[in-house]
Amino acid sequence: MKITNSPRFKYTFLGLTMLLLIGCKAVLAAKYDAIIIENLDTSTTETFAFIASVSNGTDSNTFMERADTYNAIIGAFETLELQAGARPLPKNKASEKINAILNTRGKPSLSRDYLSAFAFKRIAENIKK
Repeated sequence: MKITNSPRFKYTFLGLTMLLLIGCKAVLAAKYDAIIIENLDTSTTETFAFIASVSNGTDSNTFMERADTYNAIIGAFETLELQAGARPLPKNKASEKINAILNTRGKPSLSRDYLSAFAFKRIAENIKK
C-alpha cells in the first residue's frame, strides 16, 4: 500500500492545506492607501469645520486671522496630492476614456495623475482662489 493512496494521508494533507490557506492574509490595497484615507478624513473634517466657522460671512479685514487655517488646509490637500501621485500609475482603458471625454470638453487630462491626486490638486487650487 502506498502512503499517498491512504485515506489518512489524504485527510492529513487536506487539513494542512486548509490550515495554510486560512493562515494566508490577502492584501487588497497597499498600506499607504490607509494613510491617504486617514489624512483625507482629517483634512476633510478640518475643511468642513473651517467652512462652518465662516458660513455666516467674513470680512476682508479679518483675513489674516484665517490665513493660517487656509494655508494648513491647502498644505493638507497638496500633501494628499503628493501621496496619491506617488503610487505607480497603471494604464487602463477607463483612464483613456476619461481623458478622451475631458479632451473633447477642453478640460485638462488625467494623463499623469491618479484621479484622486487630480482631485486633491483641484481642491487645493480652489481653496487658493
